Amino acid sequence: MFDGLRHMTQGERVAPIRNVTLRRDAIVFHLEDGNLFLATPVAGRTIGAVFAGRGSVSFIPPLAIERAEVQRVLRDSVVDAPISAAAFVFTDSTLAEFERQLSFGPRPTASPRTDVLGDAIDRLVDGRRVVQPTLITALLNGDTNGFFYAHVKREHGEDLMFMVDPDDDEQVSLLRGGREGQKVQTVAEFRRAEDLKDTTTTDPARGQAFKLVAYGIEATIAKGLGFSAVTTTRLTARRPGASWARFSLFSELDVDSVREEAGRAVSIYRTKKNSDLWLRFDPAPRPGDTLALRVAYHGDLIGYTSIVEEITRQWPGWLKVQTATSLDQWLF
Repeated sequence: MFDGLRHMTQGERVAPIRNVTLRRDAIVFHLEDGNLFLATPVAGRTIGAVFAGRGSVSFIPPLAIERAEVQRVLRDSVVDAPISAAAFVFTDSTLAEFERQLSFGPRPTASPRTDVLGDAIDRLVDGRRVVQPTLITALLNGDTNGFFYAHVKREHGEDLMFMVDPDDDEQVSLLRGGREGQKVQTVAEFRRAEDLKDTTTTDPARGQAFKLVAYGIEATIAKGLGFSAVTTTRLTARRPGASWARFSLFSELDVDSVREEAGRAVSIYRTKKNSDLWLRFDPAPRPGDTLALRVAYHGDLIGYTSIVEEITRQWPGWLKVQTATSLDQWLF
């Protein structure tokens, strides 16, 4: 499945497109004239499309602070730009919307190709890791979970990326190419319009397949500062078919075992030097089912600034500078 995503290309089904609008919250695409190509399937599922032609994208952040940030980075408080190509990657209703409005057929031999899909995948995939876990979770579980990502080539200016991630607390974001070795840089992000209007306190993880009910950690520090721990956690399934769940664990820590409460081993997947830990439940729990898990792990957690870089990786630059001296000591 990962290789299918990494090698996804412009496929053989194409439709002429004229005056089609695709709206995702504050993100609006107007595809005026051109062709829309469906991408090659991933795990038997079409999750990508490529537009080549004449169109535009608009993006108006609803919050003044986000408009100011867009102004600072892009020299304009909103995005309203003509585009020549766009790649869409999605696990939402995008495919159904296109198929409802367009008639797809075989791709003509002379039809144009664009590298915009390759550029999009390059931002989504980092080595053996998918940068956006909501996307890979949907692919693993066969979900239609509302994830949407677009990479556009503007007629003037750098490429921009737009994303709706339902598992994020601030679901809507505008991105650009990353700086300092990062795949992407966030320009603006905010909650969906319906959530901004809702003044009640909402659970930021409400869209995820599992609800965290409780957890506990028993940690041991042995002679020589060897670290090991056992985490017990209880999860409740929110929806059917959720065979896979993602956890985060410092990449310096190695997993010894993952077991259910009754002692049965749980299958795991984790690539080297990666904080993403994927657990597979077989059979998939039903909505309302509670899972009790025991995760044992160990590693070089304690040492001289051993995890400072990992902890501060996502901090803004001013905070890293401000706290540099206080972190330059033994860190537990």
